[in-house]
Amino acid sequence: MAVADARRVEFIALRNSQTVWKATFAILDFFREQPKRSSKVSPPPHLLLDS
Repeated sequence: MAVADARRVEFIALRNSQTVWKATFAILDFFREQPKRSSKVSPPPHLLLDS
């Protein structure tokens, strides 16, 4: 019984860690896309400061 419980906890932890990684990569992709989207709207602030 204890072995089955341990396996279930291990499985849940594994599934949760995969979810955390998916969320992390989704957030990273989102931030990686942000500059591309905002650059279409207006130039980055540092370009405005140079000119």
